[in-house]
Amino acid sequence: MKTMHRIEVTEEYLKEAQRLVLSQNKTLRMIYLNRGLWWLSLVVLVGCVIFLASMDALDWFLGLFFGAVITLSILGQILMPRSLAKSRNRNPMKGSLVTYSMGELGVDSVTPVSNAHLQWAAFSSVIIYADGVLLKMQMRAYMWLPDVSLTEGSPQETRQLVANHVKDCSPGK
Repeated sequence: MKTMHRIEVTEEYLKEAQRLVLSQNKTLRMIYLNRGLWWLSLVVLVGCVIFLASMDALDWFLGLFFGAVITLSILGQILMPRSLAKSRNRNPMKGSLVTYSMGELGVDSVTPVSNAHLQWAAFSSVIIYADGVLLKMQMRAYMWLPDVSLTEGSPQETRQLVANHVKDCSPGK
């Protein structure tokens, strides 16, 4: 059994891969994907400042401190999408064509700058989504293989291969 994914590394592909990778870590998911949590904490902080001001318990140092925290929080929320976009733009594979072939011996990758063969033992876990497979190699190294990029084989064969060879195989959320 063999499958082949041919992926054009576009902005859309990188954005989806980035979202999936960030969703694997609880802290990163809270910071980057659940932005409502940040706005809620900001509302609570502003409410605290208003309460302290109404009780005449807000001196100049606390006023400056809370003002700086509120300003930095708002600035962080405004700059966060820009930071993620800069990270995607720094990807050296952007705009190139990458081919991944999966078989019984492992995964072969062919990029414009390198060729590699990874044995199945190199993958610590696999997250199976409805529209593709996310392979985790180490702490911060992932490989997103969407079903739409399949040129040989089927999505079921891809899922069967990873389920047979990677011990930690879980469904995506």
